[in-house]
Amino acid sequence: MSIKSRLKFIARHGPTYLQRASKAGLGKSSFSAQPIRDVLAGFDPIEADLYRQLYGSTDGLISNYYRETDLFSPNGYFGCVTTIKSVFASVLEAEGIPTPEVFAAVQDGKITWRANGRQRAESHLKQTERLVLKPNIGSQGESVRLLDSLEAFEEYSGGNAILTAFVQQGAYAQEIFPGALNTIRAVSVRNDQNQMVLMAAAHRFGTAKSVPVDNTHAGGLVSNIDLETGAIGKSMSAGQGNTLTHHAVHPDTQAPIEGVFVPNWQQVTELVQQLGRAMPYLKFVGWDIAMTKDGPVVIEGNSQASLTSIQYFERLSENKQMCQLLAAHVPNCDWLQEVARDGH
Repeated sequence: MSIKSRLKFIARHGPTYLQRASKAGLGKSSFSAQPIRDVLAGFDPIEADLYRQLYGSTDGLISNYYRETDLFSPNGYFGCVTTIKSVFASVLEAEGIPTPEVFAAVQDGKITWRANGRQRAESHLKQTERLVLKPNIGSQGESVRLLDSLEAFEEYSGGNAILTAFVQQGAYAQEIFPGALNTIRAVSVRNDQNQMVLMAAAHRFGTAKSVPVDNTHAGGLVSNIDLETGAIGKSMSAGQGNTLTHHAVHPDTQAPIEGVFVPNWQQVTELVQQLGRAMPYLKFVGWDIAMTKDGPVVIEGNSQASLTSIQYFERLSENKQMCQLLAAHVPNCDWLQEVARDGH
């Protein structure tokens, strides 16, 4: 990485990264040597520490620096389509792609109901007893709330948000953990044939700590998904002191995780291709998908998707196909270009 861009990255993220590393117990102070070396190498020290527990080093892994400088750029201004959730939902609805119905939005403290939105919300509430309120712009499951009445929504005094339908997940996910919507993160890349390709997938599961979301930053679990079969592997989580733990069964419900299959997995791969056709201007996206009894439903899109959960299960440099898909979008990473070109 160039000296100028490296310095910008360090200035932008260094203090926060080091503070989080210290809080996670990775050093006696925020100036512990290893976290500092990680930041200089372009990594979040917490993620780098987990990578070392898995692989012994951070070699052959996409750093936070390359994610920010290269992988954030392929979508350009079009990335706002996924960033603004109300806009994203409108695009999906127009394309006939399953997504939670949006009933209303809160903007600058004022509620705007969509056409017949209040009546539709009331009807949905009678059926499911729940509505979902989430930030119109946000990530990592921040500030997502489950509501049991329209009065609770109308009394809301927080930031800009949207009110959506509650999605009832499929039986397999409900059995593993019923307290959160357990979603699939499907990472896709547009190839040189202009097709959106499913590059990797992970399954997130909520825990008692993360309720009502499944996000790993909130304390959830993450598992790899076999792209051919839809089989779910062991989950992993980071506990006290950032210690890595693997789970064949869910730690709260004791329901099996490893070896469970996502039903109708082929529908997920087909959905990713459909999304690529619907939004040809997007080149690199992490789709959040929930599998229901009626098939997959798109919850969100992430045009600045992290590869972290994917790299927890495979050193990227050992997957030539994945490197080839990413090479066009991360042109400045020398080892990635070498693997994509030569296969080693």
